[in-house]
Amino acid sequence: MPALVALLTEDAKADVKSIPLRLHSTNTGDKLSIDLFIGSNWNPTGLVQADYMLRDFRQNLVVQNDRRLYAALYVLQRAFVGDGFVKVNSGFRTTITNEMLRRQGYGAARESFHTKARAVDYLIPNPNATLPEIARVAKGFHIGAVALYNNFIHMDTGDPDRHWGLSY
Repeated sequence: MPALVALLTEDAKADVKSIPLRLHSTNTGDKLSIDLFIGSNWNPTGLVQADYMLRDFRQNLVVQNDRRLYAALYVLQRAFVGDGFVKVNSGFRTTITNEMLRRQGYGAARESFHTKARAVDYLIPNPNATLPEIARVAKGFHIGAVALYNNFIHMDTGDPDRHWGLSY
């Protein structure tokens, strides 16, 4: 069973196809509505589109990202914005981009999961939910670490016991 379907509640499983994953890149302005599944199988075209949205836009490099990130973002979208967009600040980063961000003081980790295509920084705009609430839900997926910052959430598929950022 695909990771996404395993994360969904029984009610949501009935209409998996009805709401696509909607991603908005805050850096490029790109917006896409992506059908991740065809029936109960991953949609190869949708995955290519999702990987494109999480690309390193500075180096214009697209790689295959960890599919669990898409499953988690989809469930968070369904829970907090329905047919709205998840705003992606950062997905995959090349080591060149990661080092540039480190030099500029953005706090990019030397061994960042972003460079392994296993991390995403995002914001889910919802006036009825706080970032700490959304971070707690994401942490409950147990797919990796979740860190809260002032204006976004980091989620990766590494060791879930790592902690940094603000309390939530």
